[in-house]
Amino acid sequence: MVVGFILVYFLEISFVDLAPYGDFISGSTIPFFTIITILYIIRTINLQKKQIILQQTEVTLLREEIESAKTALQEQSKTTRMQRFESTFFTLIEELKKTINNLEIANKARIYKGKKCLEIMQERLHDKMEATVESKLSDKESFEKELNNKFKNSTILFYGDIAEKCYLELDKTDEYSYFLNNVQQTLMIIAKYKGLMEPWEEKFYTEYLIQQVGNAGMYLFTYNTILRFDSDCLPIIRELNILEFSNRYSTPSPSDYDLFKTVVEEDLDVTTKFNFS
Repeated sequence: MVVGFILVYFLEISFVDLAPYGDFISGSTIPFFTIITILYIIRTINLQKKQIILQQTEVTLLREEIESAKTALQEQSKTTRMQRFESTFFTLIEELKKTINNLEIANKARIYKGKKCLEIMQERLHDKMEATVESKLSDKESFEKELNNKFKNSTILFYGDIAEKCYLELDKTDEYSYFLNNVQQTLMIIAKYKGLMEPWEEKFYTEYLIQQVGNAGMYLFTYNTILRFDSDCLPIIRELNILEFSNRYSTPSPSDYDLFKTVVEEDLDVTTKFNFS
């Protein structure tokens, strides 16, 4: 517009003469500027794509950092909770050791303490049960054959009834009750933190507890549980698979182990009153 004004006003060139030049200039420059505009738009789009890709990369890296931080926090939380568990667990173990050491029982004019006391109680319970079975059944061989058939139907109820009566007749002290309570608390703390543990950790702590208690102690504790004197522990025995750490030969009689296994697996109440005939 300015160029046209100069040409017309100062150089006195007619508009009619300028028309062909204008058409030529506009016709030749418009496609050029159009191409430049298109190229600029394409470049802008490419820059925006690169910017979006860069933003996506940054978001991905940020997510990875967040996940990494989350994992680190979870590991830290797990470590803290496991430290709390170990502190509680070994404190309970020390209390359990003291309780076991305080156990006393008289046998043949002698006083026995500690795990020996539990072994004598186990022996007395087993002897009482055998004597009761012999007194109630004339055909002992037939009964034992049925016992070895995994306590089907009436036999398990009969055996459970005998076990309950014989267990109730055992001489028990306050220290024995403390012992049972200590074992229960320790098993409960393992079950509570089980979700944080690897399988080998769960096995380690369970085995460690059983070693401290001993076979006789676990035998008495298991009887106390399956006879429903402490039925809250039955699900824990099942959950921690306590019988996995035992076998038919770690009890005075294989029949005891079969009874434990049947009650734990089937959640059977063997204390149901039953008249065996």
